[in-house]
Amino acid sequence: MPPSSSPADQNDVQAARNSAVWKRGNFLSHYASRELRPAEVVFLVRYRELLEGRVLELGCGAGRLTGYLLEIAESVHGIDISQGMVDYCRDAYPRGAFSVRDLRDLGGLADGPFDAVIGTYNVLGVLGDAERRRVLGDIRELLAPGGLLMISAHNLAFASKLRSPTDLRARNLVRRAGRLALMPLRLRNRRGLLELQRSGPGYAIVNDDAHDYRLLHYYISRDAQQRQLHELGFELVECMDNDGHPVGPGESGADFVELYYIARRPLI
Repeated sequence: MPPSSSPADQNDVQAARNSAVWKRGNFLSHYASRELRPAEVVFLVRYRELLEGRVLELGCGAGRLTGYLLEIAESVHGIDISQGMVDYCRDAYPRGAFSVRDLRDLGGLADGPFDAVIGTYNVLGVLGDAERRRVLGDIRELLAPGGLLMISAHNLAFASKLRSPTDLRARNLVRRAGRLALMPLRLRNRRGLLELQRSGPGYAIVNDDAHDYRLLHYYISRDAQQRQLHELGFELVECMDNDGHPVGPGESGADFVELYYIARRPLI
């Protein structure tokens, strides 16, 4: 794409490339687990009562979090862009409802309004700034008054610590050899996406190491995310790092590649 392309064009290309990876990629073995991150455990315990109603899970994947939600909620509707992920969840969690759906098209979800909407694993990070804001606005409309939102987002303060494709550091020689073998693929993937990297106030679109540098992800600072949520009609309840520790206003959580945000749609 030439440098003169508009931000809207860049958003379209970013979303299209990311969607293509997720649609065709066979990532079941990567995501088929029930291992929770500490922040997710804190969330499930602290907000259990607010999760007892109707829950929408964005990017349910292979149900890593879904099974725990089904133990708490009256109903869980999981959506994912991957048919394979949805088929797996339908087999593994028959009490849940699952559908193939793009994040950019949340209209027509018959189970709403929802008491909680959850999007972990930085699922909204596949979108550019304008689309991500629009989708967050759509999520607000899907929530019942007082409804809970929990998302994780890539942390802009960590972006300078991301590894390059040529970084061979590893815990042992076998892993180092694996990184060396994958280097040509990773460099090729990175070259194809570098021109789509960009930044704006409090955020950046970054080609990180996810799935061998095949994706572009949205990184945002803690305070910029709080302002954004407020602008879109949410009240931030708390922000946590990956270990479940609070990250307050003015703090960066720079040791963590992602932060967790819990917000509410106001009652009025």
